[in-house]
Amino acid sequence: DYTEEQIRSRIAGGKHIEVEQDESVSRLIDLEKLLEGREGNTKGLENWAYNQNTQTTAKTLEYLRKHNLSYRTLTERYESARETYNSNRSRIKEIENRLKAIEEDIHNIDCYRKNKGVADDYEKAVFKDRFRRNHESELIIFEAAEKYLSKRFKGEKVPYIKTLRAEQKALREEKDRLYKSYYSAKAEYAELQNVKKFLSKYSVNDYCAFAVAKKQ
Repeated sequence: DYTEEQIRSRIAGGKHIEVEQDESVSRLIDLEKLLEGREGNTKGLENWAYNQNTQTTAKTLEYLRKHNLSYRTLTERYESARETYNSNRSRIKEIENRLKAIEEDIHNIDCYRKNKGVADDYEKAVFKDRFRRNHESELIIFEAAEKYLSKRFKGEKVPYIKTLRAEQKALREEKDRLYKSYYSAKAEYAELQNVKKFLSKYSVNDYCAFAVAKKQ
Protein backbone atom coordinates (compact mmCIF):
# COMPACT_ATOMS: atom_id res chain seq x y z
CA ASP A 1 0.00 0.00 0.00
CA TYR A 2 1.00 3.59 -0.56
CA THR A 3 1.67 5.97 2.28
CA GLU A 4 -0.34 9.20 2.26
CA GLU A 5 2.80 11.14 1.32
CA GLN A 6 3.51 8.79 -1.62
CA ILE A 7 -0.08 9.13 -2.82
CA ARG A 8 0.14 12.93 -2.80
CA SER A 9 3.44 12.72 -4.63
CA ARG A 10 2.01 10.46 -7.34
CA ILE A 11 -1.01 12.71 -7.84
CA ALA A 12 1.32 15.69 -8.24
CA GLY A 13 3.61 13.87 -10.66
CA GLY A 14 6.37 13.45 -8.11
CA LYS A 15 6.11 16.95 -6.67
CA HIS A 16 5.65 17.48 -2.95
CA ILE A 17 2.28 18.89 -1.92
CA GLU A 18 1.56 20.61 1.36
CA VAL A 19 -2.08 19.94 2.32
CA GLU A 20 -3.61 22.37 4.76
CA GLN A 21 -5.73 20.85 7.48
CA ASP A 22 -8.90 22.86 7.91
CA GLU A 23 -12.61 22.49 8.50
CA SER A 24 -13.73 23.94 5.17
CA VAL A 25 -15.71 21.89 2.69
CA SER A 26 -13.56 20.68 -0.20
CA ARG A 27 -14.42 19.03 -3.51
CA LEU A 28 -15.04 15.32 -3.80
CA ILE A 29 -12.26 13.38 -5.47
CA ASP A 30 -13.29 11.80 -8.76
CA LEU A 31 -11.89 8.29 -8.40
CA GLU A 32 -12.25 7.44 -12.10
CA LYS A 33 -10.18 10.44 -13.13
CA LEU A 34 -7.69 9.81 -10.34
CA LEU A 35 -7.06 6.23 -11.49
CA GLU A 36 -7.21 6.94 -15.21
CA GLY A 37 -4.07 5.66 -16.96
CA ARG A 38 -2.57 4.24 -13.77
CA GLU A 39 -1.27 0.68 -13.68
CA GLY A 40 -0.37 -1.72 -10.91
CA ASN A 41 -1.74 -1.86 -7.39
CA THR A 42 -3.95 1.19 -6.79
CA LYS A 43 -5.56 -0.12 -3.60
CA GLY A 44 -3.75 2.41 -1.40
CA LEU A 45 -4.75 5.24 -3.70
CA GLU A 46 -8.38 4.09 -3.70
CA ASN A 47 -8.42 3.87 0.10
CA TRP A 48 -6.91 7.34 0.42
CA ALA A 49 -9.49 8.81 -2.00
CA TYR A 50 -12.30 7.04 -0.16
CA ASN A 51 -11.10 8.41 3.19
CA GLN A 52 -10.82 11.92 1.75
CA ASN A 53 -14.33 11.71 0.30
CA THR A 54 -15.66 10.38 3.60
CA GLN A 55 -14.16 13.39 5.37
CA THR A 56 -15.64 15.69 2.75
CA THR A 57 -19.04 14.08 3.24
CA ALA A 58 -18.83 14.50 7.01
CA LYS A 59 -17.80 18.14 6.65
CA THR A 60 -20.59 18.76 4.15
CA LEU A 61 -23.24 17.25 6.42
CA GLU A 62 -21.85 19.16 9.40
CA TYR A 63 -21.89 22.38 7.37
CA LEU A 64 -25.55 21.87 6.45
CA ARG A 65 -26.43 21.03 10.08
CA LYS A 66 -24.42 23.89 11.57
CA HIS A 67 -25.99 26.47 9.28
CA ASN A 68 -29.42 24.82 9.28
CA LEU A 69 -29.56 24.84 5.49
CA SER A 70 -32.11 23.31 3.19
CA TYR A 71 -31.26 23.09 -0.49
CA ARG A 72 -33.36 26.23 -1.09
CA THR A 73 -31.65 28.29 1.61
CA LEU A 74 -28.28 26.90 0.51
CA THR A 75 -28.98 28.15 -3.02
CA GLU A 76 -30.06 31.55 -1.70
CA ARG A 77 -26.85 31.91 0.33
CA TYR A 78 -24.81 30.73 -2.62
CA GLU A 79 -26.36 33.33 -4.93
CA SER A 80 -25.94 36.04 -2.30
CA ALA A 81 -22.26 35.19 -1.75
CA ARG A 82 -21.65 35.09 -5.49
CA GLU A 83 -23.34 38.46 -5.97
CA THR A 84 -21.29 40.01 -3.13
CA TYR A 85 -18.08 38.48 -4.48
CA ASN A 86 -18.70 39.69 -8.05
CA SER A 87 -19.88 43.12 -6.90
CA ASN A 88 -16.81 43.65 -4.70
CA ARG A 89 -14.49 42.39 -7.42
CA SER A 90 -16.05 44.76 -9.96
CA ARG A 91 -15.86 47.75 -7.60
CA ILE A 92 -12.25 46.96 -6.65
CA LYS A 93 -11.37 46.92 -10.35
CA GLU A 94 -13.06 50.31 -10.82
CA ILE A 95 -11.13 51.73 -7.87
CA GLU A 96 -7.83 50.37 -9.17
CA ASN A 97 -8.45 51.93 -12.59
CA ARG A 98 -9.36 55.25 -10.99
CA LEU A 99 -6.29 55.18 -8.73
CA LYS A 100 -4.12 54.54 -11.77
CA ALA A 101 -5.70 57.52 -13.56
CA ILE A 102 -5.22 59.74 -10.51
CA GLU A 103 -1.53 58.83 -10.34
CA GLU A 104 -1.11 59.76 -14.00
CA ASP A 105 -3.00 63.02 -13.47
CA ILE A 106 -0.91 63.98 -10.43
CA HIS A 107 2.33 63.13 -12.22
CA ASN A 108 1.49 65.24 -15.27
CA ILE A 109 0.07 68.17 -13.29
CA ASP A 110 3.23 68.19 -11.18
CA CYS A 111 5.47 68.03 -14.27
CA TYR A 112 3.49 70.83 -15.92
CA ARG A 113 3.69 73.16 -12.91
CA LYS A 114 7.36 72.49 -12.16
CA ASN A 115 8.41 73.29 -15.71
CA LYS A 116 5.89 76.02 -16.56
CA GLY A 117 8.37 78.76 -15.67
CA VAL A 118 10.98 77.35 -18.07
CA ALA A 119 8.38 77.12 -20.83
CA ASP A 120 7.34 80.76 -20.23
CA ASP A 121 10.98 81.86 -20.37
CA TYR A 122 11.40 79.96 -23.62
CA GLU A 123 8.50 81.84 -25.19
CA LYS A 124 10.16 85.15 -24.22
CA ALA A 125 13.71 84.11 -25.18
CA VAL A 126 15.37 85.96 -28.04
CA PHE A 127 17.69 83.09 -28.94
CA LYS A 128 15.18 80.24 -28.77
CA ASP A 129 17.44 77.57 -30.26
CA ARG A 130 20.14 78.21 -27.68
CA PHE A 131 17.61 78.37 -24.86
CA ARG A 132 16.04 75.07 -25.95
CA ARG A 133 19.41 73.34 -26.13
CA ASN A 134 20.14 74.47 -22.58
CA HIS A 135 16.72 73.45 -21.22
CA GLU A 136 15.71 70.65 -23.56
CA SER A 137 14.80 68.08 -20.91
CA GLU A 138 12.55 70.51 -18.98
CA LEU A 139 10.81 71.60 -22.17
CA ILE A 140 10.24 68.02 -23.34
CA ILE A 141 8.71 67.13 -19.97
CA PHE A 142 6.54 70.25 -20.00
CA GLU A 143 5.29 69.70 -23.54
CA ALA A 144 4.42 66.06 -22.84
CA ALA A 145 2.53 67.05 -19.68
CA GLU A 146 0.75 69.89 -21.49
CA LYS A 147 -0.34 67.49 -24.25
CA TYR A 148 -1.58 64.93 -21.71
CA LEU A 149 -3.58 67.49 -19.71
CA SER A 150 -5.09 69.01 -22.83
CA LYS A 151 -6.30 65.61 -24.01
CA ARG A 152 -7.31 64.44 -20.52
CA PHE A 153 -9.39 67.44 -19.44
CA LYS A 154 -10.34 68.86 -22.86
CA GLY A 155 -10.25 72.50 -21.84
CA GLU A 156 -11.91 71.97 -18.46
CA LYS A 157 -10.31 73.20 -15.26
CA VAL A 158 -7.45 70.96 -14.16
CA PRO A 159 -8.01 69.74 -10.57
CA TYR A 160 -5.69 70.62 -7.72
CA ILE A 161 -3.22 67.95 -6.66
CA LYS A 162 -4.53 68.35 -3.10
CA THR A 163 -8.04 67.42 -4.29
CA LEU A 164 -6.74 64.39 -6.15
CA ARG A 165 -4.71 63.26 -3.13
CA ALA A 166 -7.84 63.41 -0.96
CA GLU A 167 -9.78 61.29 -3.46
CA GLN A 168 -6.85 58.90 -3.68
CA LYS A 169 -6.81 58.43 0.09
CA ALA A 170 -10.58 57.85 0.24
CA LEU A 171 -10.43 55.29 -2.56
CA ARG A 172 -7.57 53.39 -0.94
CA GLU A 173 -9.51 53.20 2.32
CA GLU A 174 -12.60 51.96 0.46
CA LYS A 175 -10.48 49.39 -1.37
CA ASP A 176 -9.07 48.07 1.92
CA ARG A 177 -12.60 47.70 3.33
CA LEU A 178 -13.83 45.99 0.18
CA TYR A 179 -10.95 43.51 0.16
CA LYS A 180 -12.00 42.22 3.58
CA SER A 181 -15.55 41.67 2.34
CA TYR A 182 -14.25 40.32 -0.98
CA TYR A 183 -12.07 37.61 0.57
CA SER A 184 -14.80 36.64 3.02
CA ALA A 185 -17.39 36.36 0.23
CA LYS A 186 -14.91 34.52 -1.99
CA ALA A 187 -14.26 31.89 0.69
CA GLU A 188 -17.97 31.46 1.44
CA TYR A 189 -18.81 31.32 -2.28
CA ALA A 190 -16.19 28.61 -2.90
CA GLU A 191 -17.37 26.57 0.09
CA LEU A 192 -21.05 26.81 -0.85
CA GLN A 193 -20.15 25.92 -4.42
CA ASN A 194 -18.49 22.72 -3.20
CA VAL A 195 -21.53 21.88 -1.07
CA LYS A 196 -23.87 22.43 -4.03
CA LYS A 197 -21.70 20.25 -6.27
CA PHE A 198 -21.69 17.54 -3.65
CA LEU A 199 -25.46 17.58 -3.28
CA SER A 200 -25.95 17.62 -7.04
CA LYS A 201 -23.72 14.55 -7.44
CA TYR A 202 -24.81 12.49 -4.45
CA SER A 203 -27.86 12.46 -2.29
CA VAL A 204 -26.92 12.20 1.37
CA ASN A 205 -28.77 8.89 1.71
CA ASP A 206 -26.98 7.39 -1.31
CA TYR A 207 -23.57 8.33 -0.02
CA CYS A 208 -24.27 7.12 3.50
CA ALA A 209 -25.47 3.80 2.07
CA PHE A 210 -22.30 3.60 0.00
CA ALA A 211 -20.20 4.27 3.09
CA VAL A 212 -21.94 1.51 5.06
CA ALA A 213 -21.48 -0.95 2.20
CA LYS A 214 -17.80 -0.05 1.89
CA LYS A 215 -17.17 -0.86 5.55
CA GLN A 216 -18.84 -4.26 5.35
